[in-house]
Amino acid sequence: MSDKEAGFFMADAMMLLMLCLMIAQLILLAASMMERMDSYVVEALLSY
Repeated sequence: MSDKEAGFFMADAMMLLMLCLMIAQLILLAASMMERMDSYVVEALLSY
C-alpha cells in the first residue's frame, strides 16, 4: 500500500467516523425531543 493510498484510507476512515458521530448526535437529539414530547403529552392528558 503506497503512502497516497494510506492517506486516502485515513481520510475515508475520518469521514466515516464524523458521519457516525453526526448520526449519533441526531439520534440523541431525536430521543431527547421524544422524551420532551412524551412529558408534554402526559401533562396535557393529566390536565384534562
